[in-house]
Amino acid sequence: MKRSAAIAFAIVSIVFGGVGGYWVGFKRGVAVGDAASAVTFGDLAMGEIRLLDAGKPDKARYFLEVQVDDGLVGWSELTSSPATRASLSLLGSRGESYQSPWLSETFVRRLAKYRSTHPSPGILPKEFDDIAAQCRGETGCWDLRPLREREATVASMAAKYAH
Repeated sequence: MKRSAAIAFAIVSIVFGGVGGYWVGFKRGVAVGDAASAVTFGDLAMGEIRLLDAGKPDKARYFLEVQVDDGLVGWSELTSSPATRASLSLLGSRGESYQSPWLSETFVRRLAKYRSTHPSPGILPKEFDDIAAQCRGETGCWDLRPLREREATVASMAAKYAH
């Protein structure tokens, strides 16, 4: 009896230790990911400021518009997997929005509303499909499938969250 109780206690301890370790590690990973992405966002912002300073607001606007699409695609990736949703739920619904804005549906709704009223500059003209179909299999031929999938994801997320 004592032996089976000790084994059961050991198994429960290992399970709780594993879940606790995963939770602590995941929270730390989110914080590190936020810090790493801040460096990237800062670098992108610096490039956009240079374009604005150089009198090229159209180019700066293009990069900002693409970041709106990136936000919608990123949200799709975050929410499309049950495993990812389960992991994100470990962080809780009260995650500080300043620390992890990508966890708040409020932000994706803003992106979706914007995208639903402003066409994405990342949408390729339909004529590209005809050109790609004619040269299929040739060297240097474009594979538009990933770009069209991205367009579909942006449109899907905008339609789903724009209300």
